This record gives sequence, structure tokens and C-alpha cells, in this order.
Amino acid sequence: MNQEWVKSGQRHNEQVEKLRQAQDLVVLKEYRFQESETPLPLGKIAAFRPAQPHKALVVEMQPQLGRLASLDIFETLQSPGDHLADWATFDCVDFGSDIGSLDIVVVERGIELTTVLAKHGSLSNLNKLSWVEHILKAVTFLHSHGFVHGNICLENISLVSTVGVAQPKLSGYAAYATKWNQDLAPHCIDTAVYCPPEMASYLLGYREKPPKAAPSYDVWSVAIAILKMFSPGHLKIWDHSTLSRK
Repeated sequence: MNQEWVKSGQRHNEQVEKLRQAQDLVVLKEYRFQESETPLPLGKIAAFRPAQPHKALVVEMQPQLGRLASLDIFETLQSPGDHLADWATFDCVDFGSDIGSLDIVVVERGIELTTVLAKHGSLSNLNKLSWVEHILKAVTFLHSHGFVHGNICLENISLVSTVGVAQPKLSGYAAYATKWNQDLAPHCIDTAVYCPPEMASYLLGYREKPPKAAPSYDVWSVAIAILKMFSPGHLKIWDHSTLSRK
């Protein structure tokens, strides 16, 4: 097991939990944390901007400090297109000695597919096929700009109201997106079930370096997301300690 990965994931989870317990915390001068009416994946905290109180936002906490330093992903994309969650702002924020510094991105908020599937398990396959189409378009958009997402999962896909229609949008790309042929960031410890074999072998300590970013990485993760979408509850994360090199 890659102990550095495990410790980093645990530390990040502790940081986010402490932030969730904070009351009326202001970040980046004009955004405030607030309690969420629906469950949010670890690493995300509901927020709002007093100047636009009716606009739903979420603050994404990035586990890899320094990933936003180059701003390559934002400079290259210029805009999120139709299928990526729109970002409002981003920066490195120092939350004090108890929590430390975190790279954060403020993005538009929808309802995570994990929540939708839990509440409406009887959704038709036609609905889900429509979601798949939007997800594939989001991934294609990233790939066409030379980036691999690196952490595609149902927790990073949400239904966002667009002109009265709830449309799936992909988030989480700021933390993990990597240029083709560059070393991928270690996969999120909380969504490791989605990672391909080449990343799993690195996380389990069977290879010294992380795999290079390639479109096939996202293809694998999308396939797992589709399996979980159409067969909820049948694909669960395993106990890492029981895995072998095979």
C-alpha cells in the first residue's frame, strides 16, 4: 500500500471535516459556507455569495496542494463549455494552523447523481442513457483540449438546471485534470473504486511512479460510473488491504 497516498487522503478528509464544522465561514472575501440540504461528497461544501444569494454554489477542496498553481486547465479551456460545471473563482486559501492551506475552486452546484439515484432508484434507462450522453460529451471536451480528467465518478457529476432543464455536468476537473503524457495525480482515496488497474497498482505500492495521463484512463472510469448508474448497490469499493498484485 502506498502509505503516502493513504496519509494524504486521511489528512485531506480531516481538513474538510473541520471546515464543515465551522460556522458562517467566509472564503475568498465574498463566499460563505452553508449547510447543505442534501448530502455532499467529501471534499465539497455548499456555499453562497451574498450578492447572488439564489445562485447555488459548492466549494471544492483540492487534495493536492499546488495543483492550481499553473492554472493551465483554466487558461486552456477559457470557458467550461456546455457539459462541465462552471467555475466562479479559485485560489489557495490559508485556513490557519489547525487546518492549513487548501486549493479551492468555487463552482456552480447541482444535485449529485449519487443523491438522485439514491432517492429515485426507479429512474428509466432512457433518463440514464441521456446522462451518459452528456458525460461522454464532457469527457470529449476535456480530451479535445489535451487534458485527462483523472477522477470521473458519480460524486463528480451533478444535475444542474439549465434553462429549466436538469442537465448533467462534470466537476472535479480542477483538482485532477492532467495534460496528456504527464504523471497523473494519485486517484482520490474516497473514489478509488473508479481507478484503472495501472493506477491501482501504483496506489497499492506495486509500481514506483504514477501512470501517464491518457484518454483510456477516463474511459475506464466512465465505464465504472455507467455500471454503478445502471446497477446501483452492486459495485462497491473493496478493502484495499486484501488486494494482490493480480
